[in-house]
Amino acid sequence: MKDFRDFVRSFKLGETVTVELSSRSPLHLVFYGALKSARERGMNVLVLDGFDRLAIVVQDLKSVGIDIDLDKLDVIKGGGRIRIGNLIAHIDVSHDERVYIRKYQDTFYRYLNSHPETVLLVLGLEELIVKSSTGSRDEMFFMDLLRSFLNVPQRIAVYFINPSLISERARAQLEELSTRVVSVECSKGLLIRIKKSINPEEQGAEILVPMDYVTETASYQGP
Repeated sequence: MKDFRDFVRSFKLGETVTVELSSRSPLHLVFYGALKSARERGMNVLVLDGFDRLAIVVQDLKSVGIDIDLDKLDVIKGGGRIRIGNLIAHIDVSHDERVYIRKYQDTFYRYLNSHPETVLLVLGLEELIVKSSTGSRDEMFFMDLLRSFLNVPQRIAVYFINPSLISERARAQLEELSTRVVSVECSKGLLIRIKKSINPEEQGAEILVPMDYVTETASYQGP
């Protein structure tokens, strides 16, 4: 079984990692583990928060005794109403797709200019996709948005997503765009299964992350 720290340290700038979870998975702990891992590597963290998902994650973390210094957590919001973290921008998702993409791109690239080596943690992507599939916009618009963030050498992107909430087409597109795809479930800790990797020897490997590692340090204070 692979070592979790070695696996995370192998992520290269420019990579896109999709983390697949079920409705029973502890998203808050998986998110916190990713946040900790990024900080342990000395990297900046930016959260792309879709429809107030970050607020739910933070509340769930508080319920298990883990606090995050939100003043030190940079956030770009897409939709939603709850102001949380160090808000860099709040983008109105009701705009025309081209306007929406351009605002995301402008904000994101402007941020990277002053924050190289950033880990982008994306929450609520499936809600944006579901919203589009029930409205006038095609869900693949959001795949176009993700494509616009590819080949950006200053960042590692991590997408947390429940694949059961999106179409098979959208899921396949997301996996195709990703350099790595992992699934996570609870099994005496967090059991990570590597479904896709740029390193062929990792394909199919499993990593068991002890729960005490995930939850250690009662208060995460940022850099």
